[in-house]
Amino acid sequence: MAGTMRRQGWENRLRMAWLAAAAAIVCAGEANAQFQSTPTSQSDRLSETRALATADALIVSAHQATSSVSRAIAARLAPVPAWGGMPPALAYAAEDKGSAWPGMTEGRSADTPAALLWNVWADANASWIDRDHPLFGNDGYLTTSSIGIDRRIGDRAVLGVVVNGEWSDLDTTFTAGKLETKGLGIGAYGGYALTDRIVADALVLWKGLESDVSNAAVRGSYASDRWIAAANLTGYLDLAAVRLAPSAGILWTREEQGAYIASNGAASPGTHVETAVVSLGTKAEYTLAIDAWRSVTPWLGLAAEWEVAASDGPLIGGARDGETDLDVRLSGGVNGQVSDRLSVALKADLSGLARSGHKVATAGAQVALRF
Repeated sequence: MAGTMRRQGWENRLRMAWLAAAAAIVCAGEANAQFQSTPTSQSDRLSETRALATADALIVSAHQATSSVSRAIAARLAPVPAWGGMPPALAYAAEDKGSAWPGMTEGRSADTPAALLWNVWADANASWIDRDHPLFGNDGYLTTSSIGIDRRIGDRAVLGVVVNGEWSDLDTTFTAGKLETKGLGIGAYGGYALTDRIVADALVLWKGLESDVSNAAVRGSYASDRWIAAANLTGYLDLAAVRLAPSAGILWTREEQGAYIASNGAASPGTHVETAVVSLGTKAEYTLAIDAWRSVTPWLGLAAEWEVAASDGPLIGGARDGETDLDVRLSGGVNGQVSDRLSVALKADLSGLARSGHKVATAGAQVALRF
């Protein structure tokens, strides 16, 4: 009898323990479901997705736009190599040197005939962003296309306007979200040859963007205004048959992101993201002449970049991004002078060489025509 009662007591205790455990599991599940369905929490996830994806897209987009313009201006204003040879793509010069090719000595390169004051160019760039991090990770693509037209002003200056389109699709790791953006912008740019060996260029660009941010449960849409400003100073030094082009530059960009109402009714306020990057680097190139006007110029470049100012990133998983502000970019490409009027250029670069698990690979092409 006593044994039977003890056995029943243990059975009752086990039954109560199982019931308590089951109740705890149910309560935890209900709490998690309530969290997942709470509008505020879902809105927070979307806000985090927007912040995570924008951080990389902002700099990549600005770098694509400024490098396109700098490439076009360098082709117009870079001096002729001291050893003679061929003009660089879209060579620019004073009118009184219009018949100096081939074998021209050191000086500014020549537009021939002198009436070719205008230059129109178009290019496309595509970047793949890949950051491996449990909290701040994201990956995806960003592409831009630009069309520019500029005019020679006097002997040493170029002024132009550019139209720039952008498309991107980025996925975030921690929030399991997606940010899709498209937009169009317009800007003005210019270049000036301070001396026969030093060229300055600058760009101001505005973009209007439309973005969709989403995760598995909710989505939202908002509009943005993005500003980009950049200035660069480039020198040209000829060593035997190799040209070195050391440069220094500063890039600033800011995006004003609008408020939106998510699909679950939660409101997300507007915000802004801002950053500035200082760069210092050099490029080495070698021009191979084909005939009086055609040439091929392969080149390699290396630059150090320092993010000197940035908005505070979001709190993700209770932490802020502690990634280093320093980076190194490796680039290379080929410039080709097809005729006295037409040129093409191919370029690729890889950034993130000083950052662990965070790389951005970019490829681009540009075609230009003088008239």
